[in-house]
Amino acid sequence: MANQFEKIPTTLDDVFVLKRFTHADERGIFTKTYNSKMFDELNLGESIEIRESLCSISKKNVIRGMHYQTAPYGCAKIVSVVKGEIIDVIVGVGGASNERNKGKFFSVNLSDRNRKSLFIPDGYAHGFLVLSEEAVVVYHQTNHFDAASDTGIHFDSFGFQWPAQSPIISEKDAALPGLNEVL
Repeated sequence: MANQFEKIPTTLDDVFVLKRFTHADERGIFTKTYNSKMFDELNLGESIEIRESLCSISKKNVIRGMHYQTAPYGCAKIVSVVKGEIIDVIVGVGGASNERNKGKFFSVNLSDRNRKSLFIPDGYAHGFLVLSEEAVVVYHQTNHFDAASDTGIHFDSFGFQWPAQSPIISEKDAALPGLNEVL
């Protein structure tokens, strides 16, 4: 069977957009968000072993992020939208695996219509803004959540222009330090 994911390079050399295979018929649509054998064939720069999957359901104008985990609980992520649309944003925060892209950011629209996913290696803070009335986002991660190493940076501290005038942000996310405070 041919690989059902197409790897698309981005402006960051270790971050990839993944176009997912889709089967559509009178019943609806079927798509994969992860397949270990196929991901190994994509040569993403590291071996992917999924240890945890998460799902968030958020309403329009919600910004979740910018989150990451510090060593030794850092992790790569594969982010997919199964309902709705988001603008997904990452910024390099350094670490052993990502000094060269520290402070650089990248964004991409992910939706149930475009069936794109984003592969994010360790060393990036991740967040998104919901553009649709509601969005269901699935994350596959290479490490378990660890509350003691869970951290992040403030969403508006690194130069990205979020397309929202009055975003909805959690108290925790509003209190995060700026990028310049963690670099």
